[in-house]
Formats: sequence, C-alpha cells, structure tokens
Amino acid sequence: MTAATIEQPRAARKASAASAGPEEAKLRRLSQILYDASQTDGANFDSGYSLRLLRIASEIALVEAAGFDKRTEKDRINSAFDLAAIVGSARRVPSDLPLPAGLLALIEQARVLLSDLCDCEDCFDDERSKPASPSAPFLNGYTPTQLREILAHIASSTEAATEILLDVEAHIGGEEWTTSQCITNVHVAAQALRLVGAMADQAAGTGIMGGPIEWSMGDRDLKGAAHA
Repeated sequence: MTAATIEQPRAARKASAASAGPEEAKLRRLSQILYDASQTDGANFDSGYSLRLLRIASEIALVEAAGFDKRTEKDRINSAFDLAAIVGSARRVPSDLPLPAGLLALIEQARVLLSDLCDCEDCFDDERSKPASPSAPFLNGYTPTQLREILAHIASSTEAATEILLDVEAHIGGEEWTTSQCITNVHVAAQALRLVGAMADQAAGTGIMGGPIEWSMGDRDLKGAAHA
C-alpha cells in the first residue's frame, strides 16, 4: 500500500458519490470515517497498530465500494463482517489502550454503519467477548463474594481455635483439667487451625502446603499408590 493510495479516499469518494447506490454510499461513508479515525494523533500510542488497522479498513472499504450494490446480499454482508473484524481488532490492541475519546467516537460511528451493513444489532458482538461478570473477576477460580465467604469462615474458625487454646492455657497446672483433657483440647484447636490453613491455602492457589489432605497429614506419604 503506497502513500498515494492512503491519501485517495477523500478525493475518490467525492468523485463517485453522485453515482453511488445506497449500499455503496454507506461503504464510502464508512471509508471516510475510518480514514479520519486513522489520522488521529497517535503520539501517545505505544505501537500505533490501532491506527494502521483503521487505515487498512478504510482502504478495503473504498475498494469494496465499487459496484457494491450489484453484489448479492450475502456477499455484501460477508464483506461488512470482514471490515467489522478489522475495526473491532483496532479497538482491542493492548499496547494502544486506552484509545482517545475522539477516536472512540469515530469508531462508534463506524460501528453503527457496519452493523447496518452486516444486518445485525452489533457487528462487534461485544457481549460474547466480555467476561460473564466483568465487575467480579475470578481469583484462583473464586469470585470476590465466594472469597468473602471463605474469609468469614476462616475468621470464625480462628476465633474458635483461639478460645480453645486460651481455655487450655487457663487450666494448665490446675486441678480442674487433667493432662489428657488439655491434650485433647489442644488437638481440637490444632485441627481447627489446619482447616483454616487448608481453606486459605486452597483459595490462594494451594501454593503453601496444599489442600485439606496435605494440611491434615503433613508430609507423610499415603499408603498404597504413589503420592506426588
């Protein structure tokens, strides 16, 4: 693609606007919008690939516009979706985000035209490309709501274990509890703390010790099958 052809859309579109059919006119209008968008000052872009994609889409739209109304409806829709794919990609270049407001406004104009040409509600189909719950990202498979529940259970279990240990401390050396009773309560508290540790470890990705089995049995190998 030469510099000369990049500068063509504006003049070429004016020259053939009078004889253009309705669908061709839309495509030429789209080409102009995309061309204008591609001229956005990209000084703040890391790559400028967004503008390159928009410029390429403008050129393709201009070429496709010739005789566009004479083509079958299926061919017209396919061409429109091809353009929508390029423009949609320009909106999602990671190193170019966020895009300037003026550029986004031009892309929105292009989206409306393309959706009309594609005969669909939204040619960019954003709903399928967005996460199911953008406001609730997952952390190791858990939503913030689930993590809050886990943390609440961890807090209550820790409180219970603390109460048990404080009770044991109060009776050490006393006459009310035997040594066996103290040991039993210490074991109960330890088991509660193991459960707390396993829950926290699993929620964090099991990078500390592992899951409930590892926290309950420690480093001991399981009998029978090999255990990694």
